Amino acid sequence: MPIACNAAKVGGITLCLCILMVVFSFLFGFAWDVVSPTEVGILASSVSKKIIDDTVYKSGRYFVGVGNYFIKFPITYQGIDFSYDEEGVGGPPLSVFTREGQTLIVEVSFFYRIDETRVHDLYRIAALNYEPLIQRKAEEVLKNVASTFHINDWFTNRDDISNAMRETLNYELYTTFHVYVPILQLRDIELPADLETALVEKVVTQQNQNTEILRRNITIIQHETEAQLAISQSIIVQTLQEATSFAYETKQQADAEVKKMLLDANSQAMYMLKTELGLNNTELVNLLFADMISKKPAESTVYVGFESGSVMIQN
Repeated sequence: MPIACNAAKVGGITLCLCILMVVFSFLFGFAWDVVSPTEVGILASSVSKKIIDDTVYKSGRYFVGVGNYFIKFPITYQGIDFSYDEEGVGGPPLSVFTREGQTLIVEVSFFYRIDETRVHDLYRIAALNYEPLIQRKAEEVLKNVASTFHINDWFTNRDDISNAMRETLNYELYTTFHVYVPILQLRDIELPADLETALVEKVVTQQNQNTEILRRNITIIQHETEAQLAISQSIIVQTLQEATSFAYETKQQADAEVKKMLLDANSQAMYMLKTELGLNNTELVNLLFADMISKKPAESTVYVGFESGSVMIQN
């Protein structure tokens, strides 16, 4: 009997140990938590519902203890879209006022990203309900920025409006919720039909005025070009005339120089002939006359005047 009692006690103890091991294993399994590569986490207690420490846990598997868990925040870009699109987070297009008080319907999309070093502050502000708050704050900021621009700016300076919206929204959302806004897109703008027609007519009128100014400038340039060409042509004609006159004078001077040289050479030859032959002036003239007659063609007739009258000499 005592042996049976001891066996029963041993069996009970063993069963209790097995149960404790199972419970311990179960609890040990729940003492771990995982943070994915696209998230960061902060450690909280499921019992007290309070943050345990200020550590920001990046991707990995952690032993957090029994009853503790990670509150996780995405570190990827999150989108908010104010448009007619049915997909995505956001709402309908924004109804905004221009600086003149004119109503516009505007579609805007932007992306935000949580500053992972400030997730504790974000949690203290909004817990995990931050996205609707960001959306409402963004709507307020975008409408305020829109009211600072004139109606014409929405058609001529859309880049300026888009940049102003992104910069202001980035500042306001980071100051309030510690999130960045790196990307914003001003997608579409709707106008009332009567205002759109008036603006189109205004743009067309302005374009016609610009075209007329351009046409006048072209005409002025053409006239100036023609005047310049006329002046250039006049200079060319004058230059050619001066060059022709100079060439003629140069030719006349050259001809006179040649004749003078021939006369000088002939005179020198006559002097040498007279000197070498010892002739007087009358004999030299007779010699030159006889030489001239001898060079005439056989059929030529020459009339020569003498003191006694005219004599015809036939070769």
